[in-house]
Amino acid sequence: MSRWVFFLAILCILASPVLGEENHQDHEALRAMLKDVTTAVNEQRFQDLSAHFHPDLRVTTINQELIAKPEGLEPYFQSWIGPGKYVKTMKMTMEADDLTEFYGSGDSRFGICRGTGLEEYDLADGRFLKLPTRWTATVVPAEDGSWKILALHLGVNFYDNPIVDQFQGAAKTYPPIAGGVGLILGLLIGLFLGKKRKG
Repeated sequence: MSRWVFFLAILCILASPVLGEENHQDHEALRAMLKDVTTAVNEQRFQDLSAHFHPDLRVTTINQELIAKPEGLEPYFQSWIGPGKYVKTMKMTMEADDLTEFYGSGDSRFGICRGTGLEEYDLADGRFLKLPTRWTATVVPAEDGSWKILALHLGVNFYDNPIVDQFQGAAKTYPPIAGGVGLILGLLIGLFLGKKRKG
């Protein structure tokens, strides 16, 4: 009998990946919220985003704009993503580094979470960019028991990203081309002036 109890215990452990996880319900709610937010962005349902944010939100976007009210989320995305815009489509994934860290208690309880992201841009000029990001968020409980994002900051590595790579590539490519064009123009001008003097 003890052998069967041992095997059942092992099965329970294998079937429960969050065994012993403190605040399990809160973590599950936050995982669901992260999925809902990224899905809304990927499917361009920007109107659904405000439901997950606190009325006094402070969001610093990837281009370092500040959004200070939920009503500002949808216009921000619609201004540059969609048909006829600079970005045709954008897909994003966000992964947490670790479990949310909770602080305080009761009405003053809040959580801090952080992680990595990947934003994929299909641009109107034909380019496709994959931009790795990092993010940090502060979440607070709402009156209905759900969690809301109070603050969110998105950042990108200033020195190592696809946009910097493209500029560096252009810096290496265009100077030789410019030099060659300048040389040809110089020769043509020289020939023209030489003929003019002879004439």
